[in-house]
Amino acid sequence: MPTQHNLFFTCDKKEENASLKQEIGEPRNQIQDLEQHSKLNNLEIQGVPQKKNENIFDILHKIGDAIQCDISPTDINAAHRVAQLNSNRCDPV
Repeated sequence: MPTQHNLFFTCDKKEENASLKQEIGEPRNQIQDLEQHSKLNNLEIQGVPQKKNENIFDILHKIGDAIQCDISPTDINAAHRVAQLNSNRCDPV
């Protein structure tokens, strides 16, 4: 049979647990917001044949020339290929 002390202890732990869940939830939401914000300027280009020792920045510059858009290295924070699930296609840039 639970004692009054045990009931208070259980109640305190439930309140503490709820409080900790709320504290953890706030940074988790902030992290999700930051991750989404960091993806705002992402661009995926598909269909570019992959070559050994390629320079992604050169590829992006050539694409910019083709669409008459000047792209300088300072415009790009990061550039890399992303693996595809379908191995018959080129990895996107």
